[in-house]
Amino acid sequence: MKADPRDPLLTAVLIEDDAFRADTLRATLSLARRRRRGRIARRTLAAAVLCAAALWWHLPQPPPASKPAITESGAMSIRSTPSPTLTIVRTKATAVTKIASRPSAVAIVATGDSIPRLAYLSDQQLFAALPDQRAALIAPGTPDACVIFY
Repeated sequence: MKADPRDPLLTAVLIEDDAFRADTLRATLSLARRRRRGRIARRTLAAAVLCAAALWWHLPQPPPASKPAITESGAMSIRSTPSPTLTIVRTKATAVTKIASRPSAVAIVATGDSIPRLAYLSDQQLFAALPDQRAALIAPGTPDACVIFY
């Protein structure tokens, strides 16, 4: 194919130039190397993150701090923590303290619902509550009864 002398870019591309080919090859290889190094770096980073997560997951957890006994009005509350699995536990006979209380010291507290109970309306009360509405009672006196407003 004959190159048009008025288009220098087309002339430069069509002429076989060894320097141009060498520069293009060098740039292509450089780009390929950069992409390969990026893939290797991403894989290495992902492996390091997975190893760090596995190590973090398997770190021994410190036992929860035991809270001191809480004393309220003469009563003591004791909180216990589970013993390690290989712990040997021995018990010994000790004196048991018996706590006696008077019935007058005990207060009985009654609670109620915080939500007021709903009052059920009869059919006549429902119709009387809505005098401006046109309503019909379907299947009165059965479990399937319903009111339709029209």
